[in-house]
Amino acid sequence: MNVIIQGRNIYVKATPDKVNVETLEVLFDRINDRIEEVSNIPKSKFLSRSRDRDFVQWRHIGMWLLCNENRFALKKIGLVYGGMDHSSVLHGRDAIENAIKVKDYYIVSKLQSLGHLQGIKPNKPYLARQDERTRS
Repeated sequence: MNVIIQGRNIYVKATPDKVNVETLEVLFDRINDRIEEVSNIPKSKFLSRSRDRDFVQWRHIGMWLLCNENRFALKKIGLVYGGMDHSSVLHGRDAIENAIKVKDYYIVSKLQSLGHLQGIKPNKPYLARQDERTRS
């Protein structure tokens, strides 16, 4: 396994057969330390069971990074995320993948702030026209 830290970005390459729980926990800590640094949200908040949208999105991004870029098993990722089961991790991973497919402004911007998806231009966020917002 190679861990490369360039500036503030973390790039990890691991082979699935050589990954153990200690490695997963180290990467979990590094990824979530970086998320904490970028988001200015304490780790305790976005790793909690809170359903606040911002916390959930950052938690899902962490799961997506561990799933896709490091190829860890869903069950093991769930364990390091406070005992979540594999279906919660699967939902989080899929939510981020779907947001990337539609170039969701908020998710793509968050991933770019972590040093990922630099070549993708996110769609502009939807803002209702002034007359639609003032209607009752």
